[in-house]
Amino acid sequence: ANDGENEYQVTLSASESLHYRTPDPEDAIKNQFSFKGSQGVMTIPDYVVENVTSIGKCLKLCVSWKDFRCLTVSYMRKQNKCQLSNMSWDDLRANGTLLRPMSDCFLFSRHYLTEYTPLFGGVALNSTGGIEYDNVVALEDCAKHCSEEKKIKCRSFEWCHVDNVCHLHKETYLEVADGDIETHTGCIHFYQKSDMSFTQYSHQGTSFKEHTLVAVSTDAATCAKLCISAEGSVCESYDHCEKCRSPYETDVCGSENINGTGLCFLNSKHVGEPGFKLISASMCTHYSRDVFGDLDYPAWIKSHQAADKQYTPGSMTGLAFGMIFLGILVAVAAVFALNKYRPSTASQFSMTFKNTEGDSSI
Repeated sequence: ANDGENEYQVTLSASESLHYRTPDPEDAIKNQFSFKGSQGVMTIPDYVVENVTSIGKCLKLCVSWKDFRCLTVSYMRKQNKCQLSNMSWDDLRANGTLLRPMSDCFLFSRHYLTEYTPLFGGVALNSTGGIEYDNVVALEDCAKHCSEEKKIKCRSFEWCHVDNVCHLHKETYLEVADGDIETHTGCIHFYQKSDMSFTQYSHQGTSFKEHTLVAVSTDAATCAKLCISAEGSVCESYDHCEKCRSPYETDVCGSENINGTGLCFLNSKHVGEPGFKLISASMCTHYSRDVFGDLDYPAWIKSHQAADKQYTPGSMTGLAFGMIFLGILVAVAAVFALNKYRPSTASQFSMTFKNTEGDSSI
């Protein structure tokens, strides 16, 4: 990239570019991790799952875990146990008591970069309210800063490899004005994947009568973007069906969409609401939204409830009586004005109709 004076080249290391190549479905999970050794376990894991029969299943548990962000995994092959932790590998290793030797146990560290999508072309944001970190020598470290930042809810970042600077932002490039975007810089912009803002419910979906089809031949991440940017009623969840087969998914995707692929349905309801129900559908996945702007779902619901309380039944009743009384006053005034100012003779208040060119004489 060229800014007119200096020429920059933004590059990724081999391990970093691995995440953004054309994905191999068999390695989609494995590529999110780095292997750290086969001789150790965690002394205080956040959760242990038993009867896990392979490393692949253990890694998949970590990726799909929703109670916390899973960052480190230890698979105990002889015991068929899978240890999960929300501590990063670097933090575990820095504490001398959280790891101990054990043979035939496989440790993996999950990459922070897997939570983000790159925007190539030297894009950087000029938005205010962000945070900057200096001396950040690796892209993965910048991603870690964004994922773990407490002062703001970081949704995107730039890593500027020339100056080793990491810029964190509360918004993504899609949400800022054109004047707040620079191009041809020595930085690379990453934004949080849209589906990271949702809780996933595999092999399930809502009834075809409950949601609206908005796109076909698309992926789950694009469907998430459509939900977040939807106009009108707030999109609280969506269903994505890889394929609509009869009779397996038709209760969710509809009989008229049989053989359709990549179907995206938006819904204004959320898991946990009264009457909300999920239906089994092996090729569909339901996503309920966790983030609404700067608020998580419970805080967003609470803010709506607080707004609703401004209009209590008593206040609404008072408003109704007030409107009725106002209507009576307006009607009385209108009758008074009509009687006071109406014409006294027909000549003072008359209307005539004349034929114009093209009018019928009938």
